[in-house]
Amino acid sequence: MVRRAGAAAAAAALATLCASSSALQIPLNAGLEEQHGHLVAPLAGEVLSATGRKLVGRFLHISDFHPDKYYLVGASEKSKCHSKHPKKDKSRAGEYGIGASDCDAPPALINVTFDWLREEWADGKLDFIVWTGDNARHDLAYAPPRTLDEILEANQWIVSKMKEVFGDSIPIVPSIGNNDIFPHNIMYPGPSAIIKEFQKIWRDYIPEDQFHTFERGAYFTREVIPNELAVISLNTLYWYDSNKGCDFGSSEPGAVEFDWLEAQLEQFRARGMQVWLSGHVPPTPGNYYQETSCYQRFGDLAVRYQDTILGTLTSHMNVDHFFWMDRTELVSMDATPAEFSAVAASSPARISRMRAAPRWELTCADRVHTESLMTDLMQDFADLPEDPKLRHYSIINVSPSVIPTYFPSTRLYTYNATRTNETKRQWEMRAEEGEDDKAEEDEGEGEDEDEDEDEDEDEDEDEDEETGREVDEDGDGQEEVQEPKRNHGHQRPGKRPSKRSCRKRKNRGKLRCQKKKPAHTSPDSPSRKNTFLTPLGYTQYYIDLDRYYAEEAQRHRHNKGKRKGKKGDRGDKKHVPQFEIEYVTYTIDAIRKDEPIPHHHLPGLALKDGGNEPVLPHRRPLAPYKMPDLTIGSYLGLAKSIAKNRRLRELFLEYMFTSTGETN
Repeated sequence: MVRRAGAAAAAAALATLCASSSALQIPLNAGLEEQHGHLVAPLAGEVLSATGRKLVGRFLHISDFHPDKYYLVGASEKSKCHSKHPKKDKSRAGEYGIGASDCDAPPALINVTFDWLREEWADGKLDFIVWTGDNARHDLAYAPPRTLDEILEANQWIVSKMKEVFGDSIPIVPSIGNNDIFPHNIMYPGPSAIIKEFQKIWRDYIPEDQFHTFERGAYFTREVIPNELAVISLNTLYWYDSNKGCDFGSSEPGAVEFDWLEAQLEQFRARGMQVWLSGHVPPTPGNYYQETSCYQRFGDLAVRYQDTILGTLTSHMNVDHFFWMDRTELVSMDATPAEFSAVAASSPARISRMRAAPRWELTCADRVHTESLMTDLMQDFADLPEDPKLRHYSIINVSPSVIPTYFPSTRLYTYNATRTNETKRQWEMRAEEGEDDKAEEDEGEGEDEDEDEDEDEDEDEDEDEETGREVDEDGDGQEEVQEPKRNHGHQRPGKRPSKRSCRKRKNRGKLRCQKKKPAHTSPDSPSRKNTFLTPLGYTQYYIDLDRYYAEEAQRHRHNKGKRKGKKGDRGDKKHVPQFEIEYVTYTIDAIRKDEPIPHHHLPGLALKDGGNEPVLPHRRPLAPYKMPDLTIGSYLGLAKSIAKNRRLRELFLEYMFTSTGETN
């Protein structure tokens, strides 16, 4: 393994790499000082936001609006809210949508959402917004087929709503969704007409020096806190569904994007910065192709740059959950079917279950058939080691959506906005080789001890080099063809598969056949320790549409037959649904002392005065998880608690579907 001689040398080499790929935004040493041969951040008394304001330590993650201009109030749910028929269907479209349905979002719901954002979070109350796509309707029954013009019009409308509420006051970082393109799910390499259209629509959100990169593939970076924090907006469609090429050395757009992403992570790490990865489709084996290394390459970068990546923010699945990338799993996922079988003996029950599990299928409305999702998540939580090696993990957050696939929802994060002398020490440590780099290397020693013994066998690979076809091994006269089954669950055999097959043409681009690279991990990084920029927690907001409609019906019955009040009286005021707290991840002490939530959002007793934990209108606790922060260790600790505690597990499953009571 080649060790870094120092950050200055690495920065110089990386500058050449980034410049050649048009990836470089600004000089690598911008805002840094050289001390004792290392690049470190100058210690400023106060960090300012991208707009020059003092940081408030909050950002919003919002996604999946799916506005439907054909939504018809009073339509049947079976018609996807587009027709009065069938008349026997008792479930009817309300003005603000139907909770837990396959209907898209009515424009009235979008307007209510932005009205709430204006009232609660405009005027400097946020530092930035992460917005992860799907701003057009689905192709649903009883409505005209989608057109490209309609899709672009819907995206432009959501941008106009963002501008009405937030203007240019804060950075907004959008990502493209699988329903933002035509046809949906299929994304061709740039430059292309649709990418150019999105560049026009998002022109105020993409830095000018990123235009060329965006034209190539609809991905870009933006520094939301200058010289401190960036959000990398990924085009996950190049790794999803019909876009399959991600192998090393490939010219496919997915592989090119991974090459670019690695260059960006090196660049930001050399500058002592932190990043959030953001994108529409979460990285699961069922979403990202395994056979062309899409899933493995994402996981490799997410784990290997753990000291730079705070986490990954995704959406798409409409189901509230989290999971992780796992170094051990990545090794097994990159195995060929034969290698996979050879090493599966160390965990036969686990592998048998994973192979039998169906893929998490999606309907046309991207509503997850979630029985296998729940089963796999609970099993993954239960399978965590008692003392997991934190340097082997990276956390993936999947946020629920505005579209009422379940109930409309959005998420507000808080983070540590205080930089101290301790932060300076961490940057100095990261300018050198991190302590876990050596541990990672030592752990890897011996994994390939049989490789030398297999050299002679490698010369005799069972592949015809001219055709690339595998030779029939069992003598039945038929070529052996095995397709790895794609699902979203983790696979964790006990040891690394052999590299004997790396001479095969089809495997040369696989992750396991590449030279090992250093793992940049540190126990002092913000993803593992509460320090500057560490995510501290989030508040999940939602609209309980069922309760809103029930209260409206009761109000209507109460007022029926009574004389209306004078104009301007409370009786004439239209009641609209409001976002409220579904749950928070914080401890009660943190809510009392740090005030991460505006107190007027808190129901019941005043926590500031030492009151007990309030019970929310849905009769569940305000703070079920009581996480000290959102570091890797805290997430894995929560997963183990969910696996062991029945009541906590029940709450987690209820929150997955935004408290609708649904299970699929």
